[in-house]
Amino acid sequence: MPAIDDWDEFEKKDKSGKVKADYEKAEKDLIAEHLELPYNDQGCTGDASETGLIKFIEPLFRKDINGAKRWPTDGIEGFRNAHPILKHTPRNDADPAHDYKIDFNSNIKFNLLIRDMNPAEKAPEFADDNITVYLKGAPDKVLVRCDKILYQNKARVLTDQVRKEILDANELFGNMGERVLGFSRFMLHPDMH
Repeated sequence: MPAIDDWDEFEKKDKSGKVKADYEKAEKDLIAEHLELPYNDQGCTGDASETGLIKFIEPLFRKDINGAKRWPTDGIEGFRNAHPILKHTPRNDADPAHDYKIDFNSNIKFNLLIRDMNPAEKAPEFADDNITVYLKGAPDKVLVRCDKILYQNKARVLTDQVRKEILDANELFGNMGERVLGFSRFMLHPDMH
């Protein structure tokens, strides 16, 4: 097998395509072997924050690992598939289709997704079955968009004092080289949305 630097040149000489086919089969075999490892021994690609979140959350969302009934049980991909990002339907050619989301960028320091929490329910009666806005990003950027905080499984008013405590803790962690992310969720009630 050639070195990576020589691959393009080698590929030109591989007229039959056998080496390339062998390479692709070996790659598929390695991926399959990797997926057979216990979840916590599997690798994860992406930036540090996303990798950390995936490695933490995925075991909670897999019944083969957790078995808890109050969490989704088909993994993160299963959750994403069951609750798709809301899509804009074009009205004409000048109105392109797109997902309702704001991708993360370093200027705004957050990303936002709007998910359909029950695509089978076309006329939802309850917020749980309607669309939900999810926001993830720098705590200061998330907090300015929130008026409540989830504390001990109850929504409570986000007071100026609590907001200051959160931002002080964020600064403390930041000074220690730790990264902190804020998360928010807003369930849109079907009577209004």
